[in-house]
Amino acid sequence: MSNQQLPPHSAESERAVIGSLLIDPDALYMINDFLKPEDFYIGHHGLIYRLIQDIFAEGLSVDVITLGSRLSMETKQSENEEIGRLIGFTNEVPTALNVRDYARTVEATSIRRKMIRVGGKIAALGYDEKQSIDIQLDTAETMVFEVRGERSKDGMSKPRQYAGDYLDWFMSACEEPKTIGLPTGFIDLDRLLDGLQAPWQYVLAARPGMGKSSMAGQIAVNATLNHGKRVAFFALEMSKRQLTNRIAAYLTGINSKLLKRPWELPEHNRQMVREVVGRLSDSRLFIDDTSGISPAQVRAKTMRLYAEHGLDLVIVDHLHIMRPDRNLNRQDQEYGEMTKTLAELGKQINAPILTLAQLNRSVEARQNKRPIMSDLRESGAIEENAYGVMFLYRDDYYNELSERPNVCEVIVAKNRDGETGTADLVWQPQTTSFKNMRLEAIKL
Repeated sequence: MSNQQLPPHSAESERAVIGSLLIDPDALYMINDFLKPEDFYIGHHGLIYRLIQDIFAEGLSVDVITLGSRLSMETKQSENEEIGRLIGFTNEVPTALNVRDYARTVEATSIRRKMIRVGGKIAALGYDEKQSIDIQLDTAETMVFEVRGERSKDGMSKPRQYAGDYLDWFMSACEEPKTIGLPTGFIDLDRLLDGLQAPWQYVLAARPGMGKSSMAGQIAVNATLNHGKRVAFFALEMSKRQLTNRIAAYLTGINSKLLKRPWELPEHNRQMVREVVGRLSDSRLFIDDTSGISPAQVRAKTMRLYAEHGLDLVIVDHLHIMRPDRNLNRQDQEYGEMTKTLAELGKQINAPILTLAQLNRSVEARQNKRPIMSDLRESGAIEENAYGVMFLYRDDYYNELSERPNVCEVIVAKNRDGETGTADLVWQPQTTSFKNMRLEAIKL
């Protein structure tokens, strides 16, 4: 007989959670904010819990017949057999009143299993004498933080704690006026937003060709080169080379089309490119150009990067070509779930998330083509999960005789704790980049 000890778990509590939800589906409101399907040790129990969440989210009745049918499709087992098991769960608990206690037990054992896994990884770090001890300590500390991070944020803060934190920030800001969040590098936009603030999600949306990817790239470059920030850029639409080419054009002022034919460049231009690429190679701008990535994959890759280096900004370009983590009946639900996942990621790493999005074609049908909130594809779900929403508009894109040639309006349509309004930028088509309208523009 094996003496190997099983990982911490409570099959009884897992069964009690499911039984409670079958007795009273509304009990899900009491636990859905902290208990996740992956917290269940027994895979079948986690599957049942996930299906209950799905059925509840669809507005359908959670009962043993509906759940048994879906469960049968997932497990390929007899529907009657699955229904019988579910009825067994309901017979084990007399009431749903204690569902939160059962769920907390399931969560606690899940955290203990994570502690064991992290403990093994930290032990392996200790045996690796080749790596710097300072790096290993930082990595170990980050691992422990990840285990307790979500749970610690759920707790109630004592008055002295939150009041003291606020006073520290207030006194610091009194001594040295500064942008509250991460500066975008665009002066008038930062005055409206107070920078991109952690841990919130900002949406930057426009019709194709307006320059949203270029603006996102400039914000990333400003953050990493001017302020030494750590930035993760998920480029779903462009390759690493394409994005780097745009950045090089912006930093050197060389026409981006010419950069694609470097053999035709004079030597002094080649030297400029070598210098800015050298700056980039020493920066902390990380680029991932995986196509068709899902929010869950973005989260996993971000958390790995966060554990290794820390992160100050995450940019996703763009939402409407992401692959949803699961297919739902309606696109607005899919986008809602996707933006919610990204918004939660910002809170996990305490960094702003800049999510790029596409506007629908309704813009083109209007005489006034300045974007409004309803122009966002599936706008309700996206707007709900965004702290701020910005639109790009260039009048000369639509009107050759425009009175505002090469002017881009950044329309801040939503700013939860601040002003809305418009910031004007100069559009530079040769380098597909923007610059400040004001003379006091910060130069790289």
